[in-house]
Amino acid sequence: MFADPRRIAVAFCAIGAFLHLYAPQAVLPLMAREYGVGASAASLIITAGTLAVAATAPFTGALSDVLGRHRLILSSMSLFLLSRPLTS
Repeated sequence: MFADPRRIAVAFCAIGAFLHLYAPQAVLPLMAREYGVGASAASLIITAGTLAVAATAPFTGALSDVLGRHRLILSSMSLFLLSRPLTS
């Protein structure tokens, strides 16, 4: 069945991940002006994020096969939340 809530949730998570990865593209000209660099140097922020995903995806996949996807996602979310600074 296409309208399975789990498939819809996974689709939204994937869309959100890629939106977050490529969101800085809109402000690349501003960043280039602000930091006094060329367009190619400013676009390295997109390249760095993409390379990080490409480098870690195989290991994350293998780790999720060992630990289980549910446990890996919960651990990742917990580590992410613990790394966020507390604001007052």
